Amino acid sequence: MINQLTVMLYVKNVEETATFWETYLGFKRQAELELGPSCSIILGNDKQFAIQLFDSEFIKQVSPEISLETPSLMLHVDDLAAVHQKLTTGNTFVNDISQQGDSLSFNFADNEGRYFACCQA
Repeated sequence: MINQLTVMLYVKNVEETATFWETYLGFKRQAELELGPSCSIILGNDKQFAIQLFDSEFIKQVSPEISLETPSLMLHVDDLAAVHQKLTTGNTFVNDISQQGDSLSFNFADNEGRYFACCQA
């Protein structure tokens, strides 16, 4: 049985992207892995979901068969307004909160322009 999900994101700057997820979305640094000339950072918010950041140039070299596309992620949060407000203090795009069916949601871009969405849990 699966008991944890880790999403791998391939980024230009591992450290800056980790700082974005820590600062604006409350993730905590769980581990840092040295990968020769590169590093990987694992961020989590609990024991069931984590994001592992890899340098995309490193992955192109060691595993060229891997797709570097960003997965479409919907982050379910308890206080949508608070998360929205926090993200608007950053230097990235944040859409207005809107009604989508029975729930409220918005999308935002991270520090490197990858888009994700948040909705009220």
